[in-house]
Amino acid sequence: MPADMDWTEHPGSSVNRRHDGGPPRRPFVRRSCAALVLLALAVAGAGAQNLKFGSLAPQDTLWDTAMRRIGAEWNRISDGAIDMTVFPGGVAGDEVDMVRKMRTGQLDGAAVSAVGLSTVYPGVLALGMPFMFENQEELTYATERLQPVIEEEFERRGFKVLIWTAAGWVHFFSREPNLTPADLQRQKLNVPEASPPIIDAWKEAGFRIAEHQVTELMLGLQTGAVDAVLNSPLIVAPFQWFGVAKHMNALKIAPFYGAMVISVRSWRRLPRDIQSELLAVAQEIGRETAAEVSAAERAAVEIMRRFGLTIHEPTPDQAAAWRVLQHVFESLVGPVVEERVFRMVTDALTEYRAGRAAASP
Repeated sequence: MPADMDWTEHPGSSVNRRHDGGPPRRPFVRRSCAALVLLALAVAGAGAQNLKFGSLAPQDTLWDTAMRRIGAEWNRISDGAIDMTVFPGGVAGDEVDMVRKMRTGQLDGAAVSAVGLSTVYPGVLALGMPFMFENQEELTYATERLQPVIEEEFERRGFKVLIWTAAGWVHFFSREPNLTPADLQRQKLNVPEASPPIIDAWKEAGFRIAEHQVTELMLGLQTGAVDAVLNSPLIVAPFQWFGVAKHMNALKIAPFYGAMVISVRSWRRLPRDIQSELLAVAQEIGRETAAEVSAAERAAVEIMRRFGLTIHEPTPDQAAAWRVLQHVFESLVGPVVEERVFRMVTDALTEYRAGRAAASP
């Protein structure tokens, strides 16, 4: 199914056009048929909502399955009045495309990473600064404090967060080993579709950036236009980029997170009396899926290792050489990321680390 399909098209939308080569219908007949079709659609629409959701997650992967489960549950709760169709693997376009299509009504919702979310509210990037978090516990502590603020900002801009999604951590995968920044700076790096200020920050850090959409990345790797990618093992494995980018740095660069969102316009069309139940079941499935992420990430890495991926564990000195680059990305605070949101994250980290140090024997 082509990515530029008109997602708002429905059976009956071409009812007034002749496809048999015959003469045009008389105006009265044309108007009468149109009125009958509009009446039929109004009656059907009163009892059914056909929701269209996009996602970059390949079909049958963890979060794709979660979205389909949510759709099935919504159909059950609504006694068949709500249907959800999920277009996986970038069929509905890249993340920027999907957000645009939600704004225009071509899509009702989507599962997007921080890249797509940042086109709605850039403050979300405060949770994805490279080299800021060292482990999942730090991320969870900061996220719990920031999510209510982000969700409020999203609603103000016309989007409702259904669930937050986690897909582990992003790592560098490259054609040649990338144990140090200097190793990777000699290679052409692709980062997930990012805004110009983020691309500029990577360039300021000394990296050669190769901009390719997810759906074009394998060709870029095969032709040598791209040498390295920054992404999650849960994305790299199903897209099979590791067949060319055979070296993985085990250092956690940044959390790979996102959300399943729906436009406020589409949400308000759903029956009010079941909205709280719809949201609750989506969040329950989100929690169940998030609990599986770590195991799924380890399994993805192991599968890639069995098929030729080499995993490099950086030494403490090598890890430190990467972490000094954090200050480069803090240049995004102000121009891109609201300072108050960024400070909420750093304050949470300071609080968490101080508590952990106090609890240490």
